[in-house]
Amino acid sequence: MGECSSHRGIDIPNGAGYLPHIIYHLVRYKFVKGFLKPTDDVLDIACGTGYGTRMLSDFCNTATGVDINGDTIDYAIQNYGGDNRKYLQGSILDYEGQYDIIASFETLEHIGEEEGIIAIENLKKCLKPNGILIISTPKKLPLEERSEGRAKYHEYEYSYEDFTSLLNKSFERPIIFSQTDEIISIGNYKAVWTYIGVCYNGR
Repeated sequence: MGECSSHRGIDIPNGAGYLPHIIYHLVRYKFVKGFLKPTDDVLDIACGTGYGTRMLSDFCNTATGVDINGDTIDYAIQNYGGDNRKYLQGSILDYEGQYDIIASFETLEHIGEEEGIIAIENLKKCLKPNGILIISTPKKLPLEERSEGRAKYHEYEYSYEDFTSLLNKSFERPIIFSQTDEIISIGNYKAVWTYIGVCYNGR
């Protein structure tokens, strides 16, 4: 299994990570904020260094950050712990819990195609009735166009059709948004960098 943190090398306090890349991630968390209610319990799975979980915690009841990498969880606890948030080590494939909102950014591409099906079904089990899953993955690139790191760490990349098909296996009528730079919209899926699926559990 090749699962890894979605943004392990990015952090806010010390400015780690390429600035446009940091902003690219922050925009996704701002997008999630628009779905939150003060009473919501939120899961940020593949949370990396934990700054996104910290951001969401200001707008919900509780926020839980989960990552498969123990070192990043230790870092998150030390730097972003608080009264209404916690950080736990765990995997998207078998994590258990019940949440109103689940966010998972840039995670699916780090696991195989069959594991992706298991991951989405498991996240659905973690949603409360009427809960919402918000999950992103980069648009598939041909192997020859991928960077060295991308080719090394991405086990399976999704086309728009692949991503839609995956989400449809577990959810009815998922909505696919597109992200380019700081813009998230329902746009031309062929001309974007990242797909963001919004999946409603029972709505």
